Amino acid sequence: MKELDKIVKELVKAKDDTMTGKNAKDRAKKFAEVTTSIDLIDQQILLLPKAVILDLSKTVLDPCTGDGRYLMRYLYHRLPSIKTADDLAQAVSTLYGVELQQENVTRARNNMLALSRAIAGHLGFKAPKLQKIINNNIRQGDFLHEPTF
Repeated sequence: MKELDKIVKELVKAKDDTMTGKNAKDRAKKFAEVTTSIDLIDQQILLLPKAVILDLSKTVLDPCTGDGRYLMRYLYHRLPSIKTADDLAQAVSTLYGVELQQENVTRARNNMLALSRAIAGHLGFKAPKLQKIINNNIRQGDFLHEPTF
């Protein structure tokens, strides 16, 4: 699991690297964009009952998904319940994100796909076709002003 943890951190590092200095201030001002550390995300997820986290049928919505780090970490915490390609597809199909900026939507989709493939490889099975699910579940929109998608 440490190798998967490392993959998540590498995927979000690209976004973190763009959120420094003037660029970070400009994006925070223009879009109210900030990033949350992986450690804080883990602390928040672990406030939920373990049975809820591990239940692959439970739906999760991140209304300000950014680069998808909450969704990736939630998927990571579901690992003990993922044994087959069908389990992985089920786990991914219940994770949803809405993001204002198209650049972040693309990054979140790519990050979720990369992590899903890494999980499949780690668990020793072929990754199911998840691109369509991920593209449907992570969408561009303004969650505060467009509550239906």
